[in-house]
This record gives sequence, C-alpha cells and structure tokens, in this order.
Amino acid sequence: MLALLVFLTGCSAATAQPEPDARPPAIVAVSAEGVVVADNRAEAFYGLDRSGRELWRDPAAYAGGADVICQARCPKPVFSGSAEAPDPEPRSLSGVFAQSDARIRRVLTARDASDAVIVESDGAEEGSLRLIRPSGKDLRIPLNGAFSWAEDASRTTAVATSGKQALWFRHDRRGWRKVAGNTFDEPVRSLCASGATAVVKGSAPMC
Repeated sequence: MLALLVFLTGCSAATAQPEPDARPPAIVAVSAEGVVVADNRAEAFYGLDRSGRELWRDPAAYAGGADVICQARCPKPVFSGSAEAPDPEPRSLSGVFAQSDARIRRVLTARDASDAVIVESDGAEEGSLRLIRPSGKDLRIPLNGAFSWAEDASRTTAVATSGKQALWFRHDRRGWRKVAGNTFDEPVRSLCASGATAVVKGSAPMC
C-alpha cells in the first residue's frame, strides 16, 4: 500500500520514502457498504460509509499498530494484534470482541463475535487456528510454522498455510469448517483465494 519512490539526481541514484506525515490515507478494508481507512496524517483508523460520511475514528488502535478487518460489512471493524507484544484482546468499537489467553491473537475473519477465525500463539513456532462457530464449541486446529490466510471475494472459501501444511475451508450458516488439507515436502511460498483456491508450493500451484 505504501509506494517507494526512486529519484535520480545527476550521476547518483537514491531511494527515498515519503515522510510519515506526507503519506496519503490508505484503504485497508472495503465492502459495498463502506471502507476502513488508515490515515498516517491523522494517526488514526476511521470508517466511512458509501456516501463518504465518517462514522467512527480510532487513534488508539492505529497508535498500537493493530490489524483491522471488517465484520459482515464495512466499516464495522475488529481490531487485533499490536506492534508491541503481548497483543491486547481483540476488540470492536463496543468493547472486547473475543477473549483469548494467547500471547498473540489475531482475528483473520469475522461475521460477528460468534462467527470468527483467530490465529493464536504463545510467540513460538507452534500455535493454533481457532474457529469460533455460531453453534457448538470452538474448534482448534494445530499450526506449525509461519502462517497465512486468504479468502475469496465472497468470503465463503479460504485457504490457510502453516509451514509445509495447506488447509482449505468453507463457510456456511454454521460458520467456518475445514474441508481439506495437504502436507508438502517443502514450505508453501504463497497462496491466493480467487475463483479456484490455489496454493503455490515451490513453482507448482495446488488447487
């Protein structure tokens, strides 16, 4: 989201970044109903409806280096994580969103507090993926290694990777559920979830 500008002066080349207060606001989450903006100049996250009207502003989450996602629609936010460990408990504008005893706790996706996915860890290599479901107990899936999550545009299909492991998920009225998994002989390099969900292992995509 932040571009690097390259300037050439005489015979020398230099790479420069804009001053912190000069970087323009950036959209960090969007839906048909609105957007969440990270504003470096105002040092705050804020939410706009589709008409451009500001509905809320949160400088504390911005100052803490939190991640922000939207719930069922933007600009209704969930803040989680921090630039400084340990992470605070995930929260929405109305207060605590999901209680967790983990040292690291990041909300990856959420319809509301009863339908969400959180990655939890003690800060070591191992952790777990916690599926909070509208009915029934939370489900936890062990993880081992660096973790990534990607959803398609409909937010009904997702793929997660952890080390050499790839996991596929579907969402329905009962929440998120794991539908498939693969273990590879080398770490997964990248992933995407658009149309056919794909994982890149080395140079070979796996769908």
